Amino acid sequence: MANSLCEVLLTEAPLAPPARGGQTFAGAIVNFWGVVRELEGGREIEGIDYEAHEAMAAHQLRSVGDEAVAKFGVGHVIIHHRIGFVGVGEASLFLQVKAKHRQAAFEASEWMVDELKRKVPIWKHPKFKVDNRPARKSRLPVKASSALSEWQYGRTCALVIFLIAGVTDFIDGEIARRYEWVTNFGKLMDPLVDKIMMAAAFISLVPLKAIPAWVATTVVARDFLITGLRMMASSKGHVLPAEQLGKQKTSWQVVTVIFFLALLSIHELRYANETSTWWFRAWYEAGPILVWITVALTIYSGLGYMWRHRELLSPNQ
Repeated sequence: MANSLCEVLLTEAPLAPPARGGQTFAGAIVNFWGVVRELEGGREIEGIDYEAHEAMAAHQLRSVGDEAVAKFGVGHVIIHHRIGFVGVGEASLFLQVKAKHRQAAFEASEWMVDELKRKVPIWKHPKFKVDNRPARKSRLPVKASSALSEWQYGRTCALVIFLIAGVTDFIDGEIARRYEWVTNFGKLMDPLVDKIMMAAAFISLVPLKAIPAWVATTVVARDFLITGLRMMASSKGHVLPAEQLGKQKTSWQVVTVIFFLALLSIHELRYANETSTWWFRAWYEAGPILVWITVALTIYSGLGYMWRHRELLSPNQ
């Protein structure tokens, strides 16, 4: 935007406040510093690696700043964000809001920090301190799995593993139906394994900002409820198989996960860079549409399934 009142910067250099301008309209100037804490999830860290889709992150930073100008009537906004490694005690974010009155400046600052965390494609990778005490050796498998998840080709591997799991699940189902190898155990466990796989996939996409946390919560909650209903039925000698609508829901969930993992893999393998318009539109326009379709089917199929088997919930049963 040529007339934007928002200045943004993504940099690997240490942050410093800009020189005070000569604007006379500002009766209030609020500076916010976001500083790396020494603890992350209760564990000591050396710092945080910030990874970003730079062009898209800059676009979103500017969009948030311009929206704040319009929403709160502030005069000028500055947003500087570090990328790369930022040590403990160093600033990763500098935000400055200039306004005529302090209330607008404070409100705009708080709102912008929340929006930046929610919208901007910048990912945090904490670098934990090495702890060699014998009492902590039991945590080595957890640390190893954590390190693998941060491998530079981790998202591509996740895509391949998910595709293999999906294909083998489809082949297994086709073989069972074709040769009539259908058992009560299979009727119960097949949808349960599908739910575990989908829950893990959706939860993993939350920190990558592919989907909001409430979407993953909805998917997991629905599956917990249906699994509980099946367990109640099993205790009464009934087996509740998967329904067609539930299978369609699962198909849309699979498509959504593959869609986001594919985009992350394409960027990771550098087949698309940060300035690729198609990638940007796929992530921010097509992605949310898929998410809403998936959420709608997840809720609708779950409520419908419980309604059709509502007799199991009767207190007289």
